[in-house]
Amino acid sequence: MVFADRRDAGRVLAEKLVAYEGRDDLIVLGLPRGGVVVAFEVAKALRAPLDVYMVRKLGVPGQEELAFGAVASGGVRVLNDDVVRTARLDQSEIDAVTVREQAELERRERLYRGDRPALRTARQDGHPRGRWAGHGGQHAHRDTVSRKPPARMDHHGRSDRPSSHLP
Repeated sequence: MVFADRRDAGRVLAEKLVAYEGRDDLIVLGLPRGGVVVAFEVAKALRAPLDVYMVRKLGVPGQEELAFGAVASGGVRVLNDDVVRTARLDQSEIDAVTVREQAELERRERLYRGDRPALRTARQDGHPRGRWAGHGGQHAHRDTVSRKPPARMDHHGRSDRPSSHLP
């Protein structure tokens, strides 16, 4: 499927998600930069709030393109224990990269949101998000709007979940 631009892609995607229109438990998240344009069109069509979801790679010092983890909006941190072990990263190196990338993530969130607070979602265990992760775990937590994993859409707009599982 070819789209005229990202706005067109968002409008086409919104048509595929019409079953979600008007739900009060729906938040559309866009990944900057290009994903926000797509998400805007989806949110507008579905009459849903729009927010940005920022993600920053945690790169191995001296080999920054090699990711040992990531930080994301809402205090999420994911670490790849295999890469941490193979790269022989100690806790101080993990912490230094995490602090730097978290600061950059927060700076970019301020650019996108200004003074508006992030929209609240629920973690999979039902507790509000926003707690910063402890160190060394595989992941801190995943923010989610739903208690089940998101459906995946192919380039034809087909879901990997039967329609009986959609709202």
